[in-house]
Amino acid sequence: MGTGFDDFDGDDEMRLRDGVAAGDDDARVSLASFLERRRGDAAREEILELLRPAAEAGHAPAQLALARRLEAEGMLQEAARRYMAAAADGEEDAMLAMSRLYREGRGVGLDPEAATIWQRRALAAGLARISAKAGERSNSAPRGARNGLSRQARDGRDSSCGNAATHGKANLDR
Repeated sequence: MGTGFDDFDGDDEMRLRDGVAAGDDDARVSLASFLERRRGDAAREEILELLRPAAEAGHAPAQLALARRLEAEGMLQEAARRYMAAAADGEEDAMLAMSRLYREGRGVGLDPEAATIWQRRALAAGLARISAKAGERSNSAPRGARNGLSRQARDGRDSSCGNAATHGKANLDR
């Protein structure tokens, strides 16, 4: 398979469809993304059918992709629930989306505090990811320098960030 959808051909699409048939959730997300780029709204129903089972099984990238699709279609409360699930699983983009939704009061109650907390979580997750990559490159650095974030921030227990999985859930149905 090619590295981007621009160089995909019919064989690549068939390999993705075979992966979907075999139960590969990553193939579901890739095929949905491919169909969105190639066919757009004409593939709307197929895209939703591809993403929903993987999202419902807890596959974070599928939850994020489905949330984006639902938000684009104006289904904001369901999109917020999907973003929340993906964010709780560590998806940085979902954390940023939750921040934006709380800041704008779209699909959730207007909550500037929750918006700030989700923004901080996304930043902490991004820094942790970058630190981990840097640690893979150089294991010679002192332990504290390799980790970058406090243990509490890495574990999502930093008091300035609140509880990553639960903050703002009460506002989801507003």
